Amino acid sequence: MDGHKKYYWAQPYYSCVNHGPWKKFHPTYYINNQTRGTVAKFKDKNKNTIQKTGGAYSKGKVRSPGGTYYVKPC
Repeated sequence: MDGHKKYYWAQPYYSCVNHGPWKKFHPTYYINNQTRGTVAKFKDKNKNTIQKTGGAYSKGKVRSPGGTYYVKPC
């Protein structure tokens, strides 16, 4: 282990809307375990897309230096 805490985005969502806002949530990794091929979006405080996940099933590193305020699971 590298000694750093790893935070995973693991919240289930069932509707295709922006969920949030959160105060600068900083997940470091995500697991996209939605319906096959579904892409989720991490967004900033202005609801601009920061990063998209790979199509489900996928996992990866979240690159949002300013923090994640919203997530849209579709």
